Amino acid sequence: MEEQEERGYEQTQVAKAHLVLLMQAGYSWHKAAVTARLRISQSTAYRLVIASVSAIARNSANCYVP
Repeated sequence: MEEQEERGYEQTQVAKAHLVLLMQAGYSWHKAAVTARLRISQSTAYRLVIASVSAIARNSANCYVP
């Protein structure tokens, strides 16, 4: 956690997005976390994936395509 604080909020957000993309591509939560250089738990990794999918669903529900 301390390591993540040192690298800054923006870099941590980029690493979290990378983790989500890797997990959606089929990586295990642990391999994705190691690759993204995040020290997080399995439950946190899956919460991030669920949150990103929910955000995508909310955004696409607000889009109108004629």
